[in-house]
Amino acid sequence: MEINGHQDLQINDFTYSIENGIIRDKVICSLYAKVSKVFINHDTNEQSYEIEYRHSILHTLQKTIVAYTELLPQGLISLMRFGLDVNHNNKSTLSEALLTSMFEAEVVYIVTSYGFSQFNDQTIFITDEVLTKNALNHNIEVRHEKFTLKPQGSLHDWLMMYESFVKGHTPLELAVVLGLSSPIISHLNHSYPDLKSLLINFSGDSSIGKTTSLSLAISVAGDPNKGHRSLLRSWNGTHNANLGLLEGLHGIPIAFDELSANNHKKLDTLIYTLTEGVGRSRAKNDGSLQDVGTWSTTILSSGELDIFNRLSGNTGLKVRVFNFQDIPWTQSAEQAELIKSTISSNYGWLLPTFVETLFTEDADIEYYFENAIDELRNSLELTVTSERVLKKLAIILATANLINDTEILQVDTDAIRDLLVKQENQSHRSRDIGKEAHEKLLQYLLANQTLLSPLSRTKIGYFDEETVCIYRDELSNVLSSLGFEDSRIVIKKWIESDVIKTTERDRITTRKIIEGEKFISYRISIPDEYVRAGLHEIKPEGNHAYTLSAHPSLTQKLGNLSQSDDDFILDDNDLIL
Repeated sequence: MEINGHQDLQINDFTYSIENGIIRDKVICSLYAKVSKVFINHDTNEQSYEIEYRHSILHTLQKTIVAYTELLPQGLISLMRFGLDVNHNNKSTLSEALLTSMFEAEVVYIVTSYGFSQFNDQTIFITDEVLTKNALNHNIEVRHEKFTLKPQGSLHDWLMMYESFVKGHTPLELAVVLGLSSPIISHLNHSYPDLKSLLINFSGDSSIGKTTSLSLAISVAGDPNKGHRSLLRSWNGTHNANLGLLEGLHGIPIAFDELSANNHKKLDTLIYTLTEGVGRSRAKNDGSLQDVGTWSTTILSSGELDIFNRLSGNTGLKVRVFNFQDIPWTQSAEQAELIKSTISSNYGWLLPTFVETLFTEDADIEYYFENAIDELRNSLELTVTSERVLKKLAIILATANLINDTEILQVDTDAIRDLLVKQENQSHRSRDIGKEAHEKLLQYLLANQTLLSPLSRTKIGYFDEETVCIYRDELSNVLSSLGFEDSRIVIKKWIESDVIKTTERDRITTRKIIEGEKFISYRISIPDEYVRAGLHEIKPEGNHAYTLSAHPSLTQKLGNLSQSDDDFILDDNDLIL
């Protein structure tokens, strides 16, 4: 019998009939009900069940999703609130009937991650639907709670906006490339484990279009309108909340606006975690640890201040982040408004199209990546940089070339490369921890010259011709206060770059004896511009030269010194006052 397209179903000794209910041995157990779908979470293997049933009051067909425990007799009673025809007399038989129907139910796999994943040994890419190279023989349902990836508007309108307001303006073309670089770095992460995530900060004045460029970049994948399910978020969330947003992202870009809204003075730990791609351990209710969340994607950020200002003097951290400074992202307020008005209602189309094309054409992403590395390595304009930075720049350049070759868009790869090289050369100077520490020390001394004196052991050092000698112990303290945690790294850089002046005997330190106590210091060069700014010794007017006769106590000590006393052996670099 078939009613309204539904045919009676016979499983073992149960008959499931919409008209007549559940029947066993010619006895009606309840109104119609059966398990219509079994949902299996692809990541956790946890199961849930969709029950299709006839409402006990409305007599209409209803559906609800329940846990396994709610299919058992005691749990089943709780479903009375949804109109299931269950009571204490039939709960056991109804539970048995529902569990029996489960084996004829449709099996649906639930995926909750974003971007690349594996399903039955096949690579898939998850947006609002599942993209694959080869068709899957399983029913898969995408359930997303954090972000809206369902395309809105039309790809045609987005492309018209690109042709009219983006194409030909290199910074905005770069923004689109950055958005589309997210699946590229996620894919490469499997072949190059050290490539985990790109973190790129746009810094500069508020009028240069930073937020517009962020919105444009993420509009290729999803909702760019600020909100609780948007890909454009604010930095004002807690670190744990921001990291929670990233978990499960493997090829979908995300952006955080207004770095100044983050109230942490230093961002070292956050930046390290963002670029490492591994979240924090969390405990389950039973005390065991949950699986740690991971991500590999492109993370964009914006703020008026240089992000390097929020990091301690750690070169390792600075090579983990690109800071694109003072780029005129948009050319006018009108252009910015026209872009935003279009992408606010037309988004989420381009990245799925890009990934589908990569699947269809079986694109050799590694080939494009290696070519981009060679191109950058052979560039005469690019300042010699670390291999890590070179590879990350190559991801962006490889993405631009892939965009052109797949013909989803046309971008000016030469102009984009030139802009990347220019920005990296600027950032390279900022990443030079030796240079940065030297500059900060000189600025500190310029503002605190009272801390320098050749006559007192309570000071931090003294001037010596065109250098400033800082006592070894004091230098570590000063550098620490300036944000450089390991003074040994700084000193090593200074020796390599000749900031620290060696003695005639190639010593890197100078000794000075004050009131019989030996002080070891580093002779640090003072550039001419700091000398002109006032960082130099101010000698007293008139004849005020110091002589030993002016210090009878020191004269007495010198007279009593033994030449065999290693603590007081004098050489050309020992100065005695």
